[in-house]
Amino acid sequence: MVGRFFEHYQRVKQYFRFSKVELNSLLIVILVTGFIFSMRHPGEELSLFNWIKYFVYAVILAAMAFFLRLSLQKIFALDKGYYAEFKIWWEGLAASLVLSFLSMGYLPLILAGGINSIFMVRQRLGEFRYGYSYEENAIIALWGMVGNLYLATMFALLNLIFPGTYLFSTGMVMNIVIAICFLLPLPWLEGLQIFFGWRFIYYVCLATWLLVTLLLLSGTKIGLIIVITGGALFGIFRLLWSP
Repeated sequence: MVGRFFEHYQRVKQYFRFSKVELNSLLIVILVTGFIFSMRHPGEELSLFNWIKYFVYAVILAAMAFFLRLSLQKIFALDKGYYAEFKIWWEGLAASLVLSFLSMGYLPLILAGGINSIFMVRQRLGEFRYGYSYEENAIIALWGMVGNLYLATMFALLNLIFPGTYLFSTGMVMNIVIAICFLLPLPWLEGLQIFFGWRFIYYVCLATWLLVTLLLLSGTKIGLIIVITGGALFGIFRLLWSP
């Protein structure tokens, strides 16, 4: 267990990075996401200053959401001997903008792309290393949803403490939307990797997203307690059982 931990630590230390292409793609995705979520803001007088303020808020929230989900995916991928890299889906991003304009911001879909895993042969010595595992890549993709739901839970807690705060309420909704958008079984999205990699886990992901979303959007203390407890149990299970 200790040896595996240090091996994973060294892999992360040596290989965890965002390439220039990834950063450029993420910048575009974050700006588009911020624009989409800034189309609907609190009922203040419509002005350029107000829109810019909420656009900046939404961009910051989008940056947190995407960097957390991708960081978790990269870290878990390195543990399994893969290098994960984000690939943008230009057509999907364009469709997201069109749908948002047509719905006046009421349909904030984020069809941004997905993670692409590259097999690192030298990092698999002593392990199964002669094939690309679709199940492992399904789990790698799954960690993106886990990151978004954890972040949504954090914003839901802050929104319960400070009700009516734009940053916290929007952060919760944004992470919930990003989580389900990436789960859609469409080309270039991670949902397709999970669906074909491990069908049972895909349905578990959908059920988990639905349950967590209903509990968080209920805005109740008991709903938040259930989600936090479930997240803590998942974290403990993951810490104690690491195949």
